[in-house]
Amino acid sequence: MIQSGVVPLKRGHFTLLVAAAVVIALALAGCDSNTTFVPVSDPSTTVATYVGNDVTTDGTGTCASCHNDISKEYFPVATGHGMNFIPLRQSPSNAGCAPCHSTGFQKPSGFVNMATMPQLANIQCEECHGPASKHVANPSASNISKVPDAKNTCWNCHASPYRLMETNPGAKTDADLYGAKPPTSVHLYQAPLLAGVLGYNRTGEPGPHAFVENTCATCHMQPKEVANTSGVGTHVAHDPTWPQVDFNACTSCHADGEQLVEEEQADITAKLITLGGEDPANPGKPSPTASGGLLGAFATANSIDPTGNANPDSAAMKAYKGAKYNYFYVNGEGSMGVHNPDFAKRMLDDAITLMTPAP
Repeated sequence: MIQSGVVPLKRGHFTLLVAAAVVIALALAGCDSNTTFVPVSDPSTTVATYVGNDVTTDGTGTCASCHNDISKEYFPVATGHGMNFIPLRQSPSNAGCAPCHSTGFQKPSGFVNMATMPQLANIQCEECHGPASKHVANPSASNISKVPDAKNTCWNCHASPYRLMETNPGAKTDADLYGAKPPTSVHLYQAPLLAGVLGYNRTGEPGPHAFVENTCATCHMQPKEVANTSGVGTHVAHDPTWPQVDFNACTSCHADGEQLVEEEQADITAKLITLGGEDPANPGKPSPTASGGLLGAFATANSIDPTGNANPDSAAMKAYKGAKYNYFYVNGEGSMGVHNPDFAKRMLDDAITLMTPAP
């Protein structure tokens, strides 16, 4: 659980943005009555084990024997999840990559490496729905996880580095940044912003979206009608467009969710441009290098080399590093602050204040 002064989030209320979006549909689609199941483990064992979908590019595999429609949506090479281990095949034992590019990493019967468990490469069904040996042997909604514990699924990747949300939910401090050059990127993803943690000298400020039931699935994965072997049915979308917000999900809280998102993103974009400048190649977008705006002017005025770490004890260097960290945190997170707009704006306001010369 999140500790160290961070407001705790109730279990089940913190289903996060990119991995949470694959959690629901496996057990929702009905199986063809003509399907023959081949048990891959002894169904009498107490603990289910990972079997692997062993999927091919056409979407066929173990899970696809019943859930073929979903499998074909989820596993094309182009999708962000699914077959995303392919770029890593040249370094399959890279422990820094495997947690987010395999199934059951460091769990009993889970992925170890490509040499011994190639069938568990990629983020497959079981990464979100749990070990499926019992389900394959005896298909039932009672022996597979339809909506898993987000802490053990989504957090693994969307709170990068691996399980950072659990191990270090505090604020980023001068001590954390002391030995490093001014940041050129911040690798945090969606979970920290959603929970309002790990800002520069700011943490423990979760936004309302953190308390939405099944946050990511609710906002990003809506049921749709699809043709299947039984005619036309409904399941949650697993296709490559799933990260796009379904604004129909916003109406329970907002009269016009799409307009509100646009307004928040415009406000946060303006703050980012004030802080780091505009991208010359994409007018109206924040600079990918933060070499302009207040950050650029402050570096020039204080003789700061953005690529070096001279004078790390100086107040100017500490302020510059902290402000730049907040800039890249918000700009690189992916939602342009919408997952927790108040926290994002407070971080940017802090940074703008740090970079604004005293009168």
